[in-house]
Amino acid sequence: MRRRERGSPAHFIGATECWFHRNTLVDDKVIVSTVGQWHPRPHCGIEPVGGFGDTARYYETMVFFAKPGCPYRDADVGRGEVRMPDDLDWTVCEVDGDLQADAMHEKVVEWVLEALPKGLVQTYREGGEDEYDDD
Repeated sequence: MRRRERGSPAHFIGATECWFHRNTLVDDKVIVSTVGQWHPRPHCGIEPVGGFGDTARYYETMVFFAKPGCPYRDADVGRGEVRMPDDLDWTVCEVDGDLQADAMHEKVVEWVLEALPKGLVQTYREGGEDEYDDD
């Protein structure tokens, strides 16, 4: 299976202001995107990319299918986020966690490389579960 590192972030509305981002395209079908170190303008400093207080996350990794027929293979966010195994880390809650975020991204890419040929990569919707169900 082919993997291709790409230079731009693939998710998060404030991604252009993230100092850390990785975007890996796996087999021209699945995108693993990690963003962090968000420095929104005009604010001077780092802000969490999600959560707040004790649950603030400064880096996050998400997985999406690539848009079919799109020459740049953008993330098909309308299809929904891919469900990752519960034991796979997708957040780093430390402000200076670049190395941890990099390792986290690699672990998610490894999971996709293993799971994709087995048909185990599904969005929450395809798996019949609510994407934001906390039960």
